[in-house]
Amino acid sequence: MPRFRSAVLAALCLAVSSVSCERAREASPAVPPPAPAAPRNAEAAVPSAAPEPAAEPRTETDAVAGRDGSATDLPLAAPGPRVPRPPAPRLLTAAALSASRIAVAWEPAEQGEGVTGYQVFRDGSAAGLVAETRFTDDGLRPSSRHCYAVVALDAAGHRSGPTRTVCAETPDQSPPTAPPAVRAEAHGERQVVVSWDEASDDVGVAGYEVLRAEALVARVPGKAVTDSGLAPGQTYCYTVRARDAAGNLSPAAAPACATTPDLTPPSRPDPVVAEAQGEHAVRVHWAPSVDDVGVTAYELLRDGSVVATAGDLDALEKGLRPTERYCYTVRARDAAGNRSAEGGPACATPPDLTAPTAPSGVVATATSDTRVELRWTASRDEVGVQGYEVLREDRPVAATEATIASEGGLRPARDYCYVVRAHDAAGNVSAASKRACATTPDLTPPSAPTRIAALANSATRIALVWGAAADDVAVTSYEIQRAGAVVARVDARLHHHVDAGLPPSSEACYSVVALDAAGNRSPPRGPACARTAEPGVPSAPAALRAEPESTTSVALFWEPSPDSGVVYAVYWDKGGRIGSTAKTAFSATARSAERRCYRVSAVDGDGRESPRSFEACAAPQQEPARGTLSRAD
Repeated sequence: MPRFRSAVLAALCLAVSSVSCERAREASPAVPPPAPAAPRNAEAAVPSAAPEPAAEPRTETDAVAGRDGSATDLPLAAPGPRVPRPPAPRLLTAAALSASRIAVAWEPAEQGEGVTGYQVFRDGSAAGLVAETRFTDDGLRPSSRHCYAVVALDAAGHRSGPTRTVCAETPDQSPPTAPPAVRAEAHGERQVVVSWDEASDDVGVAGYEVLRAEALVARVPGKAVTDSGLAPGQTYCYTVRARDAAGNLSPAAAPACATTPDLTPPSRPDPVVAEAQGEHAVRVHWAPSVDDVGVTAYELLRDGSVVATAGDLDALEKGLRPTERYCYTVRARDAAGNRSAEGGPACATPPDLTAPTAPSGVVATATSDTRVELRWTASRDEVGVQGYEVLREDRPVAATEATIASEGGLRPARDYCYVVRAHDAAGNVSAASKRACATTPDLTPPSAPTRIAALANSATRIALVWGAAADDVAVTSYEIQRAGAVVARVDARLHHHVDAGLPPSSEACYSVVALDAAGNRSPPRGPACARTAEPGVPSAPAALRAEPESTTSVALFWEPSPDSGVVYAVYWDKGGRIGSTAKTAFSATARSAERRCYRVSAVDGDGRESPRSFEACAAPQQEPARGTLSRAD
C-alpha cells in the first residue's frame, strides 16, 4: 500500500514539476491521502498502477510551446541519478470543434509499455491530465489561437519528452447584433441619408452593410451613408446589418423608409391630333410627355375646361353635335400634381354617320378542351348589318354573317374571353358587345415522373428524388406512396422528399404520382426501394450539389447532418475517399474538362459513418482557348 500511494503522488508531483513534491513523496504518511479531483476538461483521470523502483532524480528539461509556438522549458525532475524515461507520444494533432472547443489527439509511442497517462500543455501551461490518447479543451474564446504539446507519464511519475507542438484556432461563429435605430431621411429629390446606432459583437464589429430592396448599396465602417442618384417621387426602404472580422453577418435591422420629393412638372405634350369618331364623338391623341418620375394622367381641355382625363395617349369625348367644329388642348400631370404647359390646339368636325347597335346576349361555351363556341342576338342598323367580328384580347379571331362563331386550336384549362361587334355596308362599326368568357376543361393527365431513386438517410429516414413530370397545362403536386399508401404530397416545384419515422434496418419501397390542377393523375413511377441504416448511425447530409470552381477543381456544397459533432467524408465515383471536413463545403481537385461524380457522408466521434448522400456531378471550368498569332513572311 505505501508503494501504491508513492506512485500516485509521484505522478501528480511531476505533472506540476515541483522538487518539493518529489521530496514529499519520499516521506508520504502511512495513511492514504484523499484522491485528487479530476482536472478540468480532462476526458479521463490518470489510472493507478503498481509502483516502480524509485526514480533517479535528473536535472534535464524539455521544451513545450507557448501561445505563439515558441519553446518553453518544462522541468523533468529534481537532480539525481538518471532513470529510464517513458517514450514520447507521436502524431499529435489539434483541430477546432467549435468556437469554444479544440480537440487534441495523439498516438502512443510504438514501444510505450508502462505509460499510464498523459499531461496536455496549452500555450506552455498544464491544461489537463488524461489516461487516453485524446483531450478536449473547452471554455475557449472565439477566434483565439492555442498551441499544444503532450508528455507521457508512467506509474512512477516519470515523464517522457514532449511531443512536437501543434496549434489550432477557434472560429468566430457568433454574428453581431442587428444595428438598432435605423433612420432614413430624404435630402433633395435624389438623395437619402441612412444612419443607425452601433451594433455589438463578442469579438468586434468590423463594418456595416446597407441594403435597399435586398440589394447591397454600400459597405462602410461608420454609422451613416448617403445613397445618391435616386429618382424623385419614390419611396426607398433600407435595412442595415453588421459584419465582424470573421465575415459573420447580423440579422438585418428593421427597415427605415424615406420618400424623395417630386418638384419638376412634365414636358408639354405635342403634337396633338383630333379626329371625328362617328356622328357624336371626337377622339384626341397626342405625343407622350416626359417626366423625371412619371406621367400619371393627361387632361383633355375644350374651351378652357377639362372634359376628359386619360391614362393613355388618347381620349374620346362623346355627346357632340354633328357638323360642329370642336378644338382641344392637352396637358400632362404627374403624381405630385405638377402640370405641364398645354399642347395644341387640335380641331375636328364629326360627320353625319350612324353605326349598328352593339350585339347583345353574347354567350361563350367550351365545346371541347380546345374549342369555344359563341352565340349572340343580332344587331340593328338603319340600313342593314353586313356582318360580325369576334375579338379575343382585342385581336380578331373570327368573322361571320351569322350569329354564331367558334375558335379552335385553344389550350386546355384556360379562360378565354370574347367581344363581338357589328358593321354595316358603309363601314360603320358598332360598339363591342359585353365580354363573354368560357373555360376549356383539362382532360389529359400528366406523364409519369421521369425517374425515381431512394437512398437511406439515417436509421429512421429514407430520402427520395425523382425527375419532373410533364402536363399540357401544369403539374401542381406530387404524391409519394409507400407500399401503395400515400405518405406525403409535395409542391410541383420540389423533386425530393425525406420519409421519416421508419424502423431501423428496414426496407421500404416508394412510388411517385404527378397531379395537375384538374385532379388528373399520372401513372405511378417506381417502385424505388432502400433500407434504413442500423441504429446509432448518424444522419447523412442532404442536398449535395457540385459546381465548377476553377480549371482544376470542383466546389461541393451540402446541407449539414442534423446530428452535432460530426465531420464529413467526401467520396468520388472511383469509389475512394478523397477527403474530410467539418464544414459543409469542400474543394475537390479534378482534371480539366473531366466530369466526376461525388457523394458525402457524416462521421461521428466514434467513427460511425452515415449512409452516403445522392451523388452530384460536375467538371472543372473549361480552360480559355489559346489564340495563335500569324504573321506575313
